[in-house]
Amino acid sequence: MPRRSMRGSSRFRSTSPIRGTEWVSAATGGIVTFTGVSATLAEWIVLPSRVRLYTNPTLVRSRGSFFIESLGSAGVASDLVGATGLIAWHDRDDVVPAEPPRPASDPDLDWIWHSYFHLSGGVTTANGKPFRDLTIDSKAMRKLGADAGILYCTQVMSSVSGAGGFGIRCLIKE
Repeated sequence: MPRRSMRGSSRFRSTSPIRGTEWVSAATGGIVTFTGVSATLAEWIVLPSRVRLYTNPTLVRSRGSFFIESLGSAGVASDLVGATGLIAWHDRDDVVPAEPPRPASDPDLDWIWHSYFHLSGGVTTANGKPFRDLTIDSKAMRKLGADAGILYCTQVMSSVSGAGGFGIRCLIKE
């Protein structure tokens, strides 16, 4: 008896407009200036509306980089201290939350990737100001709910002004 082809069978069709695994990139965050104690930057890496295109999304990997530079006067002892991280955040809107999670104040949240930074001399830019570049490479898998997106957050915990930016992409599978 000839074997039947399974092509066209509803058993193997996906109802999602996106199939398989794909890298989703955020627009690279421009240079943002931090001023004041507890200043927080938050930006969507993967919008909740993008995650809703999947039927059963899983974050597989996150890769990219983050940089921060102290804007204090060159040669003046001034430390820039804070934390940065990625988190799966539930929100119906594609608008950055008014009260985003704070990586330095809320380290016990379920962060996908989390790191502290402390700039006090060390590696400096051409203008003599402290500079730090962090590589982000997280293989932390997370099931994403229907209203989840991937949110990038940075919190500065010192009174020194700083400038920072990022470029991150996430691998999501069905």
